[in-house]
Amino acid sequence: MNKREYILLKLVEQYIQRPEPVSSRELQKQLDIALSTAAIRYYFKQLTEAGSLQKPHRSSGRIPTLQALRGFWRERLKGLGEMEVGDEEEVKVAAKSSHIFCEYYLFRNRAFTGMERYRNYLVCTFEGRELIVEYNKNMERFLQNQIGKRAFELSEDCRTIGLVHFAKSVRALLQESFTICTVEEIVEISRENPKWADENLPTYLDGTLLYERDRGLLFESDLLSYKFQIVKEEDLKGEMLLLGRVYRDFGGFINTLKGVDHG
Repeated sequence: MNKREYILLKLVEQYIQRPEPVSSRELQKQLDIALSTAAIRYYFKQLTEAGSLQKPHRSSGRIPTLQALRGFWRERLKGLGEMEVGDEEEVKVAAKSSHIFCEYYLFRNRAFTGMERYRNYLVCTFEGRELIVEYNKNMERFLQNQIGKRAFELSEDCRTIGLVHFAKSVRALLQESFTICTVEEIVEISRENPKWADENLPTYLDGTLLYERDRGLLFESDLLSYKFQIVKEEDLKGEMLLLGRVYRDFGGFINTLKGVDHG
């Protein structure tokens, strides 16, 4: 990482902690290397010309552009994999302190132990729990080779090959909880963008996006959403979906889940 990249990184980190213009003198205090304020202003000029920083009206400081913030999160949230979550209150506190809307579900990851055809239906068994679905020959053929697989992995495979309704039915059967945190954040976003709210708010609040959206990072204007796998106990798994302004502290939220003290 060269000095210009380092300056951008530190400015973005400071802006996420406090979304206000950052002056050269303020940034100088955050650096681990010795740089004069004049040198920092020189890099500010270069980064502004490159489209990574912008200078707000009537301010001597700089703020990161959407391009810079998106690049920062693409790098920071890359390849995190499955994450362990604590109790519900811990997640709610993390979401509130980071000003991020969060929703997640957990379901019991039972094994798929067998199935039986009964007239026009298939009765699928998950360690004593039964799921009855309309008979489909292709689905029966696929499921015959899946006996013994855990429900989470089975539902993932079904969704991949187009058996979306069956995948959702498995998760609904075994679901233990569906939790929404920090509703006030998505309400604020909706007030500022009624068109976005009309198109998206219902699917966030009823869990549709949580179930159906692909995992990973998505940007829409100045919003960031991120979906990933979670685990609470060995057989209690699920998925979590985050939403917030791109300058919110998603890293702080993730670190809280990991049990990392970054303060």
